[in-house]
Amino acid sequence: MSEAIETPCPYDNPIVSQRADPWIYKHADGCYYFTGSVPEYDRIEIRRSPVIGGLGQAETRIVWRKRADGEMSSHIWAPLWTKDGWPVVSPERYARERMQRIPKREIPGGWERLVQLRWIDGQAPSSPLRLLEGGQIDVADGKGNWSFDGDHTLTLTWAEADGRTTAETVLLLPSWDWELNRPALVFTGLDGDGQAVWGKQTSRLAG
Repeated sequence: MSEAIETPCPYDNPIVSQRADPWIYKHADGCYYFTGSVPEYDRIEIRRSPVIGGLGQAETRIVWRKRADGEMSSHIWAPLWTKDGWPVVSPERYARERMQRIPKREIPGGWERLVQLRWIDGQAPSSPLRLLEGGQIDVADGKGNWSFDGDHTLTLTWAEADGRTTAETVLLLPSWDWELNRPALVFTGLDGDGQAVWGKQTSRLAG
């Protein structure tokens, strides 16, 4: 019995022209999904195609538009996709970085973490924490552990006061810290209630 040979699917490069923060995700339905910011930086579009080469001509749907004023009226941050297929955004503006494998040794250090609670109208405050080399989380109002898949997925597990355990699975990626004008690791994802969770590394452990 001969083995089936998969025919390569040709595509143009760029796959979709003039789209910032491009991200392609192959879903369980076999289709390729593309998200990106349009040149005006005022909206995010999504398109779908059964072949990657068809994304350039695929129908587009607008999934987000910037507000007229306020917190969400300026630049659109880079869209990413969780393993469950939900769109999330980086806590920092796009600076030509790309998703890549992060060495585990670079993760321990000081971090800022922010959870955008649904009832907060405006910017939520961040809180400091430390990710220790042994996998523990050092934080003022609780305790937890972290684990890493060796690629770009970080899991933060929290021990709640009532005895429950909750987990946040976030995407880890390199970025540019516009406040301190230097490279920094960041993470983005959702908590168990579907609320946005963001983090930024503020210092590295020596070693």
